[in-house]
Amino acid sequence: MGQAAVQAPELRYLIDLLAAALREAPPPAAPDLDPGLLHRLIRHHRLEPWTHPLLAAAGLSPVQAALREDLHGSAQRRMAMAQEMRVLCAAFAEAAVPALALKGPALSLQLFGDPLRRASRDLDFLVPPGSEARARRVLAEHGYGQTAADVTFDANAIRLGHRDGKPPVELHSRFGEADILFPAAPLRLFDRPALLTLLGTEIATLPVEVAVAYAAFHGGTHFWSRLYWLVDIARACRLPGLDWSGVAAVARQTGTDRHLAVAVGLARDWLDSPPVLPAGNAGEQRAVRRFRNLVPLIIAPPPSSDEEALRRISRWRRLAAEIGLARGGAKAAIVLRRLPYFNASGGLATR
Repeated sequence: MGQAAVQAPELRYLIDLLAAALREAPPPAAPDLDPGLLHRLIRHHRLEPWTHPLLAAAGLSPVQAALREDLHGSAQRRMAMAQEMRVLCAAFAEAAVPALALKGPALSLQLFGDPLRRASRDLDFLVPPGSEARARRVLAEHGYGQTAADVTFDANAIRLGHRDGKPPVELHSRFGEADILFPAAPLRLFDRPALLTLLGTEIATLPVEVAVAYAAFHGGTHFWSRLYWLVDIARACRLPGLDWSGVAAVARQTGTDRHLAVAVGLARDWLDSPPVLPAGNAGEQRAVRRFRNLVPLIIAPPPSSDEEALRRISRWRRLAAEIGLARGGAKAAIVLRRLPYFNASGGLATR
C-alpha cells in the first residue's frame, strides 16, 4: 500500500485484503489485529461482500463469524434493492418516463457482472430536467413520497421515503449540486443509454465510461470516506474491454478530469490497480496530490460518520483541495458558496 499515512494495522490490512481480492490472489497473512476494530471497519466501509470469503483463509475466523449475520442481512437487502430497481425501471418505461438507473445494482452489474456485488443504501435514478413531476407520480404509485414527511430535498436530488419502509429513492435531474459541476446535457445520455438485463428485465443506465467518470466524481465529493467507492474504481481499472480513453474523454468534457486522476491514483497506490491514465502537468499533479493527502486522515480509524470524519480536516484545507480539483472559476465559486454551511467545529452539512 502506497500511503504511509494510513497507520492503523487493521485499516492497512483491510486495504491489503481488498487488493488481494481484486487480483483474485490469496489473502495476505494476518498480523496481530483487533478483531472488533476490523469488523467495525468492514461494516463502516460496506465491504462485507468482498471480505467475508477471505477472512477464514487469512486465519481471521472470529471476524468472519462476527460478519456472518451482517452478511446475511446485507445479501437480503442487496437482492431486495435489485428487485426494486428492476420493478421501478419497468414502471418508468411503461409510463414513458425517461429514467436512468444510477449506481447501486446497475453499476454493480456493469463492473462486476453481478447486481449483488455492491452495497447500497438507496436507489438512484436520473431523469431529464422538467421530468421530475412525472417520475414522482410513477414512484408514488409504488409507495414512494406519498406524504410530505416522506419527501426531502438534498443538494442534487429529491429523496423519497417509502410507506412500507423500503430503502428510499433519490431522484436526480443533475449529477451535482449545480449542473456545471458534472454537466449532463453534452453527454446526451437519454439519447443513447446503456441497456442491461437486470434479473430478467431490460433497464436503462449510464454508458459504462460515463458511469466510471461519475463514480470518480461522486467519490471525490465525499473525499473517498467509504472504501467501497474506491473498490469500484479499482475494479474498473481491471475491467476487460473498458475504454479508458473514453472515460478520460467524459472526464474532460465534464471538467472532472482531476477527480478521475485522484480516483485512479488512489486505486493504484492502495489497491494495486494497473495504471490507466497518463500523468497530468505539474499544476494538475499538485492539485491531485493535495486532495489525495487528505484521504488517509479522513478514513483513519476509528470509523465514524462521514460528517465526523470530515471534521478531522480543517475546513480551509478541504475547501482548498476541492477548489484545486475544480476546472474554471465558475466551479470554484460553487465550492466557495458552501462556506456558510460549515459549523463552528469545521463540519460540513451533509450533501
